[in-house]
Amino acid sequence: MSLKKSLFVAVLISAVSLGAFEFIGVSNL
Repeated sequence: MSLKKSLFVAVLISAVSLGAFEFIGVSNL
């Protein structure tokens, strides 16, 4: 249960950071 939750959180954080990175890249253009 805890492992599944931590895995979900890790995926969520990576998705958010990737989205922020793409947003910054578009802003720089």
